[in-house]
Amino acid sequence: MNTACWNCRGLKGSLTVRRLQGIKAAFSPDILFLMETKNSDDTVRDVCAQLGFDRVRCVSPKGIGGGLALFWNCNVDLLINSMDERMLDCTINNKDGSLYFSFIYGHPIRALRHHLWEKLQRISSTRSGPWILCGDFNEILKSKEKIGGPSRAPWSLVDFNNMVNTCRLKDLPFSGNNMTWSGQRKTHLVQSWLDRSFGNDEFRALYPATITTLFRDD
Repeated sequence: MNTACWNCRGLKGSLTVRRLQGIKAAFSPDILFLMETKNSDDTVRDVCAQLGFDRVRCVSPKGIGGGLALFWNCNVDLLINSMDERMLDCTINNKDGSLYFSFIYGHPIRALRHHLWEKLQRISSTRSGPWILCGDFNEILKSKEKIGGPSRAPWSLVDFNNMVNTCRLKDLPFSGNNMTWSGQRKTHLVQSWLDRSFGNDEFRALYPATITTLFRDD
C-alpha cells in the first residue's frame, strides 16, 4: 500500500491539480493526505474526483488557512477513528490484520503544538498494535535537523521529543532530502526536517521494508 502526504498550500488552481496528478503518476498512492487545502469541501471533493480516488474525508479550513483532506481508493479498508484540524486518525484492515494510521499536521504556531503532542500521548496510553504516523509535524527533534538562522534552544524541543519517546516512535527509513521545508527568514535561508514518518515498535516489526520517499517543492 502506497501513501502520499503533501502540504499543498491551497488546493484550488490548475497548477496544484497538475502537481497532484504528477504525484499520483509517480507514486501510485492508494491514500493521499493533503494539508492546507484552504478551500471548501465541495472544491476538495471535485479534486478528489479529478484525481480518480473513490473516497474522501475533509476537515474544513478555518478562515483563510488550514483544511485537511484524505483521499483513498475503495481497495483500502479504512475507518476514520477521529478527525480534527490537526489530525485524522484511522484504522486500516488488511491481510495481516489491522494497523493504526495517523495523518498529522502540526500547528504552525510553536506555542500551540503541545496540544497535539499531548493528545497523541493520551491515544498511545490505550493503543496496542502497529501504528504509523506521517505528515507535516512542523517541528524538529534535534537542532541538527535545522540549517540556517538562529539555533533552536534545547528546551523548545522537549515536548516533541517527549511525545515521540512516550509513544515509542522512531523515524522510518527514508530516501531523498530530509530538509523537506525551506524558506527565507530575513537574511537567512532556513531549511528544516518537518515532514516525516514514524512507526511504533509493533509497526516496524511487522512492516520492516517500509520506506519513506521525501521530496519538497523548491
